[in-house]
Formats: sequence, structure tokens, C-alpha cells
Amino acid sequence: MPFTRPTLLSLPNEILQDIASRLPLDKDISNLSLACKDLNARVLGPDSSVWKDRFKAKYDLPDGLTNRQLSDEYRIRETILSKTINFKQQSSERQTLWLVVMQRMILESLTLPLNADEPFKTLKQIRKALTKSRFLEYPRRERPTELFCVVQLCLTSLALTLNRSNRGKLAIKNSCTRFEYDTAVVYSFGDDLTKPFIDHENLDLYRLLHIRSFWQRHMLSRVEQAFYGAFSLLSETARPQLRRTSPDPDWMLNVTWLGFYSCLHPMPTTREDFERQERETCADLRGDHVNFAELMILNIKASQDSFWPAICNRVMPINTGANVVRKYFQGVQAELNEEDEENPVFGFTETIAREYGGIPGWMRICFAICEEGTETSGPAQNNAANTVDNDDMWVHGYEGLVLPGERTMIGRWLDLKMTDGGGRGPFIFWN
Repeated sequence: MPFTRPTLLSLPNEILQDIASRLPLDKDISNLSLACKDLNARVLGPDSSVWKDRFKAKYDLPDGLTNRQLSDEYRIRETILSKTINFKQQSSERQTLWLVVMQRMILESLTLPLNADEPFKTLKQIRKALTKSRFLEYPRRERPTELFCVVQLCLTSLALTLNRSNRGKLAIKNSCTRFEYDTAVVYSFGDDLTKPFIDHENLDLYRLLHIRSFWQRHMLSRVEQAFYGAFSLLSETARPQLRRTSPDPDWMLNVTWLGFYSCLHPMPTTREDFERQERETCADLRGDHVNFAELMILNIKASQDSFWPAICNRVMPINTGANVVRKYFQGVQAELNEEDEENPVFGFTETIAREYGGIPGWMRICFAICEEGTETSGPAQNNAANTVDNDDMWVHGYEGLVLPGERTMIGRWLDLKMTDGGGRGPFIFWN
């Protein structure tokens, strides 16, 4: 009986597809499939798992997608993300396609269960894409779309990555100049301070992006001589991250938040004054009025005490919508280098039903920080009353947006007892 040399075609489809999926490059798979029609049909047929395996090797695997759908998604990503794209230029179809791909990857990174063996695979690919794209360096647009703002805001943790030159990996392109935000917008110039800063049904995402870009500049830039020093001393794990890892639904209300707030004195009274003024924060040590950039700490816990004093509700009113889930919390605020000072904190979060940019998980957060010396024993209502009724004690109200992933919040603070609006500015916290 003559010996028959085995060929690729004599192998079962499963083995053929496994071999193909292990080839180094995608073009190697295409070249293999061009060898003959039979090989092409068996390697890349409608039920082939080749591209699914390639997808799974690089990305977190979504549920419910067919092999064909994963094949299409994989090849779209490889095509779009392989090309360098410049967001300094005017809006284009290429930019829109890139944003759509990034939105899908962000959604996967935020919502899919974490793989214990290899978590955050999609996030690694997002990070890789941001080493080639200058998207985070140009957040200012003349007419930004909702998709543009949503992708920018959801990537805040990466926008605030402090790149080190000796880490042995490509740096994310996230340097930000002063031209990428408007300080008048950052400090709520011209805003009606009696209205909510966060509107559930009509989020001003671009205004929030101005605030994010302000922090991106001042936390990452040595030149600004403001918040960089305190931020750079934190370990990488203590800096902003993308998403929560705990399944506890009240997790974000039972953790420690770190962050900064910014003020500006004297507060400019015209837009021209904002444009002429070189200092953008009192944390800038080059001015006469200096407010040292100390890292703030919020230690909070979920509370069953659902109080919200009138002085707070006038400026940051509770949203009474039927679809709003509200949770209250209490705690204390301190500064990293001030061991004895602890100011009472109380507030709430509200879910936002609308999925801006197709991303779920946005939340409004409102809280007040009261001057130390407020009586902290007894009912919470009494604690608030002690501060509200005492004209010598300050109360600062914070209203902001918790980004999807529940790891970062940005927004505006107000001095609730300073009626002229001079006490206000941006804030950022992360956990």
C-alpha cells in the first residue's frame, strides 16, 4: 500500500483554524487562505472561529456576538487603530470612525466582567491606541459632538496618566496646553449660580470637558507650579483609574476619595479679565494670594440619614424624577498633611438614566463640606444646623458628575455663604 503524505487539507477544520489563529500576523491568515479555495472555505468559512480567537487574544470578549460579528469588529478595529490620526485637524469622517471604535472599546472596558487571568485586555489596546493618537492633547473643538465629549471624558483616567520616561513602555500622548480650555468656563463665569450645575436630561458635557482639561494641564505640568507636585508624589495605583473592581453596589460610597479644588482670587469680573490674567489658580505660587495645593481626602460611608439642608438645596436641588435612584452618605474631609483637621461631609448621589454617547453609568453627586468645629455627634440635621446658623462657619457645596466606572468625579464647588459668587471653582476627586 503506497504511503500518502498528509496535507493541510487532511486535518480537521478545528485544527486548521487553530493553526491559522496562531499565525503571527493577520496578513499571514489571509495569505494562507489564498493557497486554495478549499483551504479558504475551511479556515475562514462562515462558522470559522479564527477571527474570534484573534479578537479574544487582544480584547475582552463580549457576550452574544457571532463569529461573523466578532470577525467584522476585529478587522474594523485593526484597520482603524493601525493608522495614526490627528485630532488637531478639523473634524473628519476618519475621526468619527475612530471615535466609534473607541466608544465600543470603552463600553467593553467598563461593563464586561473582569477576567481573573488577564483583566483589562481591551483597556490595554485603548492605551496602545493613545500612544499613537494625539486625541487627548486636543480636547477643544469649535463644535464638539456628544460622542467626542463622551469619549474624552470616559478616558479621563488615561488623560491624567503621569508618563514616566523610564517605564519601558510608550507614553500616552496627553500633554495639554492652556489653549485647550477656557478659564472663564472653568470658573463658571456668567453662569446662574442658583441653578443646578448637573442637569440629568441635558448634561453640558463640553463644559465638564473644559474642567477636565484644566486639571489635565495643572496636574501634569511642572511649568504651572500648582498641583503637579502633590499629584506626582502619589503612586501609580493611587492615581485615577478607569473602573471599579468591586461588585458592591454601594462601593463608591464606602471608600476614600482623593482630589483637589481650585479657587481664584481676585475673581475676574469680565471675560477680558480672564483672558488677560496669567494666573489660573491660587495654587500658582507666583501670585500674591496663595492657596497651597494640598491633596484633599474624603472618607465617606453610606448613610440612611436622608437629610439635605435648605442652604444646600437652594443651589443644588434634589432631582425628584421617577427614574432617579438616590443614595446618601456622610463622612469627613481632611488634607494629607493635616492630621488634626477633619471637616464634616454629607451628601448624595443620583443615577442618570440617559446613556450619553451610548455609555451607561453617569451619576450626579452633590455634597457639602462644613468647617471644622461643627458638632458631629447626634442627628445629622443638628450637625448641619450648627454650621448653617453660625455666620462665622463656612459651608462649601460641591456638585459634579461621577464618570462611568465610578472612579472619578469632576465638577464645581461654591461657597454657599458668599452671596457674591467669588468663592467658586472646579474640583476633581478620584478613588
